[in-house]
Amino acid sequence: MSNSTSVESAAGQSGSCCSGAEPCTCNSALAAGVQAMGVARDFLDKALADFTGDQWLHQPCDGVNHALFNVGHLAASDAFFLKAIGGSSSAVPESWNELFGMGAEPKADAGAYPSPEETTAVLKQVRADLVAHFKSLSEADLAKPVNEPLNDVAKTLAALPSFIAMHDGMHAGQVLTLRKSLKKPYIMG
Repeated sequence: MSNSTSVESAAGQSGSCCSGAEPCTCNSALAAGVQAMGVARDFLDKALADFTGDQWLHQPCDGVNHALFNVGHLAASDAFFLKAIGGSSSAVPESWNELFGMGAEPKADAGAYPSPEETTAVLKQVRADLVAHFKSLSEADLAKPVNEPLNDVAKTLAALPSFIAMHDGMHAGQVLTLRKSLKKPYIMG
């Protein structure tokens, strides 16, 4: 079986980490997903590196997620993912669920949010907590099914980091659109 097939199976299509594909294990599926999470987050960090002042709240049209909302949402999401896999983090305040959680709408009022510095610091801490918890899980734990509502995006705990990386990438893409509307330079190439 090719490596790409193993990775596809590791993404949780069959309910086990790899469907017996060798040399794939739940730990190797986890490692690939965690690496993808790191790549996506590094890309987001590059996209945000030169945002200053009001640029954090820039919305080229109504309803668009501004940069500060994207960062806060990803922090709240990481806390949600961490709780879903049996971990916890004190980094994300409970009030952030209302501000940044699923279904929250971005506000143009800077006073409604923590500062960009606080938000990015929380994002970094909760991600470190999430990765550390994933890495602490045994092969048997990684093979366990994911509970609702995440079981439609990953069948096993080992497969969940691939979805998390995709989610990060989607929000990084939103930040790239903001960069373009602010006439900021390309960050790649």
